[in-house]
Amino acid sequence: MNEDEIQSDLTKKTKLWERSQFEKNGNSRFGMCLVNSKSTDSLFETSKIYEPDYFPKGMSIDIITNEQNPDLPWTFRLPYRGVKKENNEPIEHLNGIKSLTKVEFETQIGRQKTDFEDAFKNVENIEFTKSDSLNLILEFDNSAQGKVKEFLELDLKIRY
Repeated sequence: MNEDEIQSDLTKKTKLWERSQFEKNGNSRFGMCLVNSKSTDSLFETSKIYEPDYFPKGMSIDIITNEQNPDLPWTFRLPYRGVKKENNEPIEHLNGIKSLTKVEFETQIGRQKTDFEDAFKNVENIEFTKSDSLNLILEFDNSAQGKVKEFLELDLKIRY
């Protein structure tokens, strides 16, 4: 991580520096990229606009820092609309998983539910649950194999 770049005036509004300090400040270390579509427009109505140097002039990323509720994931969407057409990622995995079917973010117990979380109440594959830790649970293939791998140092569980 380049500390000068992440703390620069350009990048400061992203609050990525604060997120990177999760071990010290208790912020969630997780982020979420959403498809830029009509269905996500209302969520990003009041988002911050980030124009990184590596983008062409005038092209930007919409970001939601969730700085008021740092137990929620840092969230963004890219400038192009719709789902990426080309898929060049490996699809043959040694453990037999094929498709991510659910993402669950464990969030702070005792905090009021936010408008951000409410925006996902009708999205069946993204869930927010209350917990005493800020874990991310990724479920593949609807947990068809009934297996779970835990990566405690990453606050990550994978169900498949």
